[in-house]
Amino acid sequence: YSNIPLTASFYKEGRDEGLAKKLVLDTLRKSKFRKNSELCKDSEDFIGFIFYLMSSLLKDEVNTNVFLSTELFINVINEFIDEFINFIKESKESNFYLHLANLMQNFFELERSILAVEKPKIKPSVAKEMIEKQPYLSNLKTTKEKFDWGE
Repeated sequence: YSNIPLTASFYKEGRDEGLAKKLVLDTLRKSKFRKNSELCKDSEDFIGFIFYLMSSLLKDEVNTNVFLSTELFINVINEFIDEFINFIKESKESNFYLHLANLMQNFFELERSILAVEKPKIKPSVAKEMIEKQPYLSNLKTTKEKFDWGE
């Protein structure tokens, strides 16, 4: 794949800003952290935002006994991370990122074992289905064909 989807919602629903965004926002609202829209233009279901939020939640848990990172992992990350890693591994241009994908795979397997969370069952890939779809072609006539411009 030349482009690897970078939003968690795309892996579940085949589109950006779906249920995963809502789940991230639910966790974010329970925390003391808020998104600065001026500095961060990405959606809350963007993988970079999710990982940065996870990092912030983990740092905050050292001082508090609120474990929102576990909630974020179980509800969001665990659901898409394996497919995301597979997309990286299957990409023809992922020479550097292939090593990162292997590290991520081992890290998330460790995370699952520590949290006693099962790997999600393999289902048909919604993300692959959406990527492989041909662009939608309308059967509607063009504006030129609809009207007689000579009138």
